Amino acid sequence: MSNPNQWCQLFRRMPVFGGVTTETLEWLLARSETINVAAGDYLFQEGEAASSFFVILEGAVSAERDWRGTPVHLHRLVAGDCVGEMALIEVQARSASVRAIDDVVTVEVTLRTLHQLYRHNLEQYAILMMNMGREVSRRLRQANDRLFELDQSALCLDAKPAQVNAAFELDMLRTLMDHLPDSIYFKDRNSQFLRVSRAQVKKFGVSSEAEVIGKTDADIFTEEHAISARQDELEIMQTGLPIVDKIERET
Repeated sequence: MSNPNQWCQLFRRMPVFGGVTTETLEWLLARSETINVAAGDYLFQEGEAASSFFVILEGAVSAERDWRGTPVHLHRLVAGDCVGEMALIEVQARSASVRAIDDVVTVEVTLRTLHQLYRHNLEQYAILMMNMGREVSRRLRQANDRLFELDQSALCLDAKPAQVNAAFELDMLRTLMDHLPDSIYFKDRNSQFLRVSRAQVKKFGVSSEAEVIGKTDADIFTEEHAISARQDELEIMQTGLPIVDKIERET
């Protein structure tokens, strides 16, 4: 994967780069560095300052958190996945360690490069940041689904590893929802809000998430917007496919 053209082809297939132009991908690659990590070594460790995120080109990694001196496996990420964007978005220390399972090749995209993209092309920067927020939102949904299947009363000192992992994920992603500047929310099949990020609560002009839970777009926005949003959501539920590169105008 030493050819930037091959990298561009891989990046185009990744949700986090959906809608990003070839010109911008080439611009990012020209300012990014290839990082090789041997199997067993760490790409970064929990608690470190975050200044970049990584795109996995080859190999697989394990995202882990420390539990009383014992590493707990959270996720397995492979070629085509991104890692490290959570701490970068919320400007916090790394919330987990990432260890190479195989020999891994990655591309490191630094915070400085993202700032340069902001000045170079604001629209492309906004698309990239929105995609990163969506990717984090997807992981939050997965964590919520896993927690829903668990017996919460079993989350104690002798809980099963899978339950401990889910508790870690919920804590990590709930913290992200509270600090991410982007709007994140989850709805049921009737388009009623189930969970809403702090930024979205503020955008709605209410004081707490509880004031939004159970409501629909029709309770908050104009009828025109509510109908359009509902049609999009029905399409997603029916096809199972995301809607990308569409800018919503909430009125």
